[in-house]
Amino acid sequence: MAAKRKKAEPISAPPKAKKAKTGAATKPEPEGYAKWQTRSELSSGLALGEQVSQWDVVANGFIQTIKIHSPAMFKVKPLTLTDGPYKGHKLLMLEPVDITDYFTFTKLPAELRLVIYELLLLEPEGTIKLSTVKPRGLDRRSCWESIQMAHPGMQWNKATGKWIGQSSTNMSILRVSKQLLAEAAPIFYGKHTFSAGTMSTLAHFLRTAGDMRQYIKHISLGASAYTATWARKLRSLLQPAHNLESFTVPHSLICTEKLKGWYLRHCLPPSYLAALCAPMLKASATAHNGDVDPLDVQGILRLTVPSKCYHCRTGHKGGNGCGELICNIECKDRDEHHQDLVKKLRSAVARCLGLTVVEEGSQGERSDRVTDVAECANDAQGNEEETSV
Repeated sequence: MAAKRKKAEPISAPPKAKKAKTGAATKPEPEGYAKWQTRSELSSGLALGEQVSQWDVVANGFIQTIKIHSPAMFKVKPLTLTDGPYKGHKLLMLEPVDITDYFTFTKLPAELRLVIYELLLLEPEGTIKLSTVKPRGLDRRSCWESIQMAHPGMQWNKATGKWIGQSSTNMSILRVSKQLLAEAAPIFYGKHTFSAGTMSTLAHFLRTAGDMRQYIKHISLGASAYTATWARKLRSLLQPAHNLESFTVPHSLICTEKLKGWYLRHCLPPSYLAALCAPMLKASATAHNGDVDPLDVQGILRLTVPSKCYHCRTGHKGGNGCGELICNIECKDRDEHHQDLVKKLRSAVARCLGLTVVEEGSQGERSDRVTDVAECANDAQGNEEETSV
């Protein structure tokens, strides 16, 4: 007789996950238990209790990943309830962790903290080139010129105005606490030169800096920076920067020597520049009054020495020899012409502040009559009209 074949046993399928019932009435918790109000959620983003666990072939069991949020440090301790209405249920208990032996940054000596701030915040070049960015739906804000506009693989959060998943920068240390802000802000704002190509860029930076303007010490402007509208806004924005040590502008920005047409209209005469910075200069004079080493307020406004023309720099002489500077001065007269312009600027500052005109490097004495800023502006208006004629 032929042997009977055994029937093949069906391959057992993994247990099907039961769907969570929706719309069912929530049972009240037994006496002695209360619902936990928490921000904890499933890894899928759903709230706790909205999704059942899923079968995992590798683990050969049901799994569910949970993100637990807690305001305090904790560790998870697995337990089994042996009594009460939930007898036999598994429990993951959040056990508070009391760490008494930890490192406190503020307990370091102040000298070491300052060294750390310098390592974190200072740029090797010492200069930060400013620009602006206009996020969609938000106001224009100041930023570094080297900002990365494209972030591949990241999503833009319109609510916060940030890229989701973007790593923080060293500047985040300024947001840790008020103490760290007070210690680190003077290093970042005081030991960098903030360079702006236009007055609007500088205005956006000063507005963004807010109270940090009191720590700024060095600012520089570009050659084509002057616009009348932004110049008026800068007057009030510069006033809190009473610790400013240098406000550098190009020689060509305030020189009106032999200029015509477009160049003349976009120049800022020395009297105008002094009137623009007068509120800040007066605040600086008041803040540093009585210092052992007095600040040369007249020397805050500085000019960059114009570079030689292409012919003189390269040694290639054209048909007419020197190609001349933008202000139509030959290179051989450059240094003398530049020093004359520096004297004019110092005289304009002295007139606005009511100081006696002194040589560069020394502090002037206040005269009996303090000239009003509006009078400086009126004088500047007259000087511009004469120049235009």
